[in-house]
Amino acid sequence: MSSPPRIPQPPPRQGPRRNRRDGDQRWLAWIWSLALGVGLGISLYRWLPPLTSFVDQWVSRLLMG
Repeated sequence: MSSPPRIPQPPPRQGPRRNRRDGDQRWLAWIWSLALGVGLGISLYRWLPPLTSFVDQWVSRLLMG
């Protein structure tokens, strides 16, 4: 007879502790992504309406012929 399958030990409940001074740089990524999103939102808010009106004008010219 073969032996029953071995069940590995579960991992420890707490993962490795990080020191606050380790230099966790995730907050920089959050700030940069927020700034990028705000910048893209402002630029789209400024440039999208003229672009859509330009496209609408040309579509109406093509359809009305």
